Amino acid sequence: MKNYLLFSFFILIGLTSCSSNDVFINETNAELSAQEANLILTTVESELNKSEVFDTKIVYKSSKLLKIIGEYYLRATSDDIVTTSLLKKNQKGSLSYYGISCTSKMCSSSSTQCIPKSDGKACTPCNYGTGDCTKTVSSGLTP
Repeated sequence: MKNYLLFSFFILIGLTSCSSNDVFINETNAELSAQEANLILTTVESELNKSEVFDTKIVYKSSKLLKIIGEYYLRATSDDIVTTSLLKKNQKGSLSYYGISCTSKMCSSSSTQCIPKSDGKACTPCNYGTGDCTKTVSSGLTP
């Protein structure tokens, strides 16, 4: 009976510790708050839809935190369009948007094509479709 109560206590703690302020945490324990992720995605969505580069309205349906070749990225998907945003880690382990995102249809399945370069100045090329990689700069969110 005592073990059952102890087990129930831990389950209750686990269930109540989740909230809408959860963070994305990857295998290296870098974290990005859900609020920051939503702000990044809303900003990039707005910029891309204003530019009318793509023939469909972009509405991100999913996102995930990635580490590619030593850099952190937030990758978001809107149907067959993928946007990858560069993040930088501070001393506390939190991630912040670095102000550059790269968006593509043709390179949406690649982990190294059409992603922001680590210096935050350009996107890596998309070898599948010339001109398919769109760079978006949102300077208002940079750390």
